[in-house]
Amino acid sequence: MTDHSYSPCLAERLGDSGTGHSPIYGFSADGYPIYGPYHALGTLAFSCWQKRDYSSSVVGCAGGARTCTLIDPLDYTQGTQTVTSGPSLTSTVTTQSGNTISSVCGIYKQDFFYNAT
Repeated sequence: MTDHSYSPCLAERLGDSGTGHSPIYGFSADGYPIYGPYHALGTLAFSCWQKRDYSSSVVGCAGGARTCTLIDPLDYTQGTQTVTSGPSLTSTVTTQSGNTISSVCGIYKQDFFYNAT
């Protein structure tokens, strides 16, 4: 497997059918357990990391562009700080490996924030 996605084959092997909290699938290098996708009976767990809405007055930047970063992405209520403008949300960029990709929201780590609600 080359990405961080759900493995139906592993779930079947571990008997993880969504009838309760998923079992431990393995352990990370630092010893933290890695669980399957179910939080409870038929309820999939979800990430608290959300994509920023750059036009939002809470987590965005004036003008809906990459002109600010969150002061603390783990506590979005601390607000934003102005930075040198990043790539436009509608442009394309060339990666270090020479690939051309769209720079839509969700490409950069600064495009995300933690929201425990």
